[in-house]
Amino acid sequence: IHLPIRTFFSFACLSICLLAGPALASSELSGREIAWKAYRADNSQDALRRMVMVIEKDGSKLVREMEMLTRKFAPDERTLIRFLAPPDVRNNKYLTWSWENAEKSSDMWLFLPSENLVRRINDGGKKSAFMRSDLANEDMEKRSVLADEQKLLRKEEQGGFTCLVVEYIPYNIDKTNYSRRVAWIREDIWHPAQIEYCDQRGDLHK
Repeated sequence: IHLPIRTFFSFACLSICLLAGPALASSELSGREIAWKAYRADNSQDALRRMVMVIEKDGSKLVREMEMLTRKFAPDERTLIRFLAPPDVRNNKYLTWSWENAEKSSDMWLFLPSENLVRRINDGGKKSAFMRSDLANEDMEKRSVLADEQKLLRKEEQGGFTCLVVEYIPYNIDKTNYSRRVAWIREDIWHPAQIEYCDQRGDLHK
């Protein structure tokens, strides 16, 4: 993902991800079929990731350490993000329940230990910034394939890998910041090498 405010993540994943190989030649797959393969590429049942987020904006730098715990309850998924540092955000937590059923909006809660408060994040709040970064709260949820229309645009090289370029158009644009997303999905492991997000005007946002 290209981020204009230069938000960087480094990952140390402690889970083992078993990646399924292609059952069909990529030329035979539709955009929707490719999207499903990318959605299901990580078939681990649980995962623990430790991350560092560096936000550079207006000449200042903000560093935040966090861990992400994910547990799958097929076909749905639950994720807990806990901030480890700095002290002013330590133990702030985000809990997200992502549903494969696109008719159900993902459930998201924020726990603020300084106020001993649990706050539910509604659909409007999901468009807000995630911890002062240029990521949005909605970027923390696993978006259902059924929430978008997918179209295979082309095949091309990206980052030294052969990728299938797939366009995602939301069915309900009022519930998201983005009018479209374009993903470069690697043919070998079905994970995205790059994703572009376009704002409601159709301009490249990140």
